[in-house]
Amino acid sequence: RYYEFVAPIITCPKPSNLAVSDVTHEGATISWTETGSASQWIVEYYATESIIANIDITSDNSFDITGLSPNTTYQVSVRSYCGVGDTSSSIYTSFTTPCGPYNDSSLPLIESFDTWTLSSMDPCYVKGIADESGYYTYPKINTNNYHTGSNSLQFYGINYTQWLVLPSIERPINQLQLSFWLRNAQSYSFPIIVGTVSNDANMSTFDTIGVFETTVSQVWEQFTIPLGAYQGNGGRLAFMTPSTMSTYTSLYLDDVKVVFKGSL
Repeated sequence: RYYEFVAPIITCPKPSNLAVSDVTHEGATISWTETGSASQWIVEYYATESIIANIDITSDNSFDITGLSPNTTYQVSVRSYCGVGDTSSSIYTSFTTPCGPYNDSSLPLIESFDTWTLSSMDPCYVKGIADESGYYTYPKINTNNYHTGSNSLQFYGINYTQWLVLPSIERPINQLQLSFWLRNAQSYSFPIIVGTVSNDANMSTFDTIGVFETTVSQVWEQFTIPLGAYQGNGGRLAFMTPSTMSTYTSLYLDDVKVVFKGSL
């Protein structure tokens, strides 16, 4: 006895070449190629950590996704709509929105470093050290000394400038107030410089606001800095340690907070 296999007839083939372009911190454009005769498509997208999808029907084979959140990964699918009860299977892709500026609804900015690890950090921050050899990796997470939570950020007293640049904020610097906690591991002088940078990839753009140092070693001390008098052109707040340090001691930074204070 012989059986003849008959392949199912695909009346609505799925599209192809799903691509993502023009990704910003709040939107993206997706496009695809129709492989059949459909003139409408069903677009679904959702944040990776969400169980609720946004569903749209479009008559154009490109679609602008808006209202997204910064620094978030989204899953996207597209399928062809060929008529009532006749849709194709889906094609998939994903993308991640970049960091966006903190606006009034997302302030205050609060950073305790508790979600950071030695190998990963919040990508909206920039940290580094002027050591071209790559031997030193400071500033880095420390899990033994912290003001609250479980982590702090450790700077080390060596002859290399180290820095941490905070995320961008929509408000002008002179409408903000910065506070943070410091702990010096030993009695050696170890100041930290607060300033701004106009280019987070070029520390030569660092513009000093003030220099701050704990008065007692091995004790957490808070510093609060109203920034109303700032008149520079820097775009992002930043911390920096001097390149003249050779004490081989540690300075710990924790509980950084930036709030909107109006025109001070």
